[in-house]
Amino acid sequence: MAGLIVRGTRTMIADLGGDQTVHLRPVTMASTDGIRAMLSEGATVGQLVAINLPDEVGDGGRVQAVAVGR
Repeated sequence: MAGLIVRGTRTMIADLGGDQTVHLRPVTMASTDGIRAMLSEGATVGQLVAINLPDEVGDGGRVQAVAVGR
């Protein structure tokens, strides 16, 4: 669930555009076990998202993309 952002009552992901700009997008969780979340709306398979995003980075902020292993 490191890719989910909860601010107040809103749950979002930080969609990462090709220009490394963050776009906060609302998502709907279908279920969660506290470690993993199943989303029913707002995200697609293969979509790049920022993880562990600090609160200071908001919509339109720029980040440095880093490849991680699976």
